[in-house]
Amino acid sequence: MRTLVLVSNGRTDPEAVAARSVLTRSLLARMRQRGGGMMVLALDERLGRRAAAQLRELAAALHKTSVAANVTLAVRIGDMIWGVAPDTLSHLMTGETGASPAALLG
Repeated sequence: MRTLVLVSNGRTDPEAVAARSVLTRSLLARMRQRGGGMMVLALDERLGRRAAAQLRELAAALHKTSVAANVTLAVRIGDMIWGVAPDTLSHLMTGETGASPAALLG
């Protein structure tokens, strides 16, 4: 499990937000045990700004955990990507090599 894509259903009620956080943290822990990798939190932009903001907030909350787990964390909402350059994300998700760490965005 080197690349994992978690697609959100866009729900923003407290129960869904908590469940998504627990699931994502569990997956990060598992990826850490496996030596790291790439996690993309994805959402269809038609699900709204609130859902998009919540997903970006989750990623921000998990930033330190993902770094410690050696997991590159990105958020994709529609065609917009935060966390890595779009060409880097496509290389990583298709398994192609050549994506350099210099391509990562701060």
